[in-house]
Amino acid sequence: MRFAFPAIWLVLISGCVKAPITGRADPFLPPQVSIADADLANSTAFGPPRMERTDGILYVSVPVRSASDYDLHVDYRYSFFNQAGMPIDETGWIGGTTITRNSYTYIKFNSANANAADWHLQLRYAQ
Repeated sequence: MRFAFPAIWLVLISGCVKAPITGRADPFLPPQVSIADADLANSTAFGPPRMERTDGILYVSVPVRSASDYDLHVDYRYSFFNQAGMPIDETGWIGGTTITRNSYTYIKFNSANANAADWHLQLRYAQ
């Protein structure tokens, strides 16, 4: 009888313990090109990006054109990632790029070292 009370007490206390709150996995993987504004997204059209590795350095060229009747003035920034998906090279916003209407403009950039395995490009209207 003297062990019955602690056993009942343990059963009651264990029912009060809640599982920890954990973060959920993001169901959306980021695309290689993302655009900061919905209007800019609707006003641009992208061709397939081209990548080339020369002497270990990854060179990227992204063709983009204005799908509207106007030239677009944009800023862009890019990041490179290693095999594990960790960022290894990031830039600030690079301004002064004009995307012309009805013909492709090529946004070109390259990695700083040979560890780059993937990349991400962001565009926004010029600030």
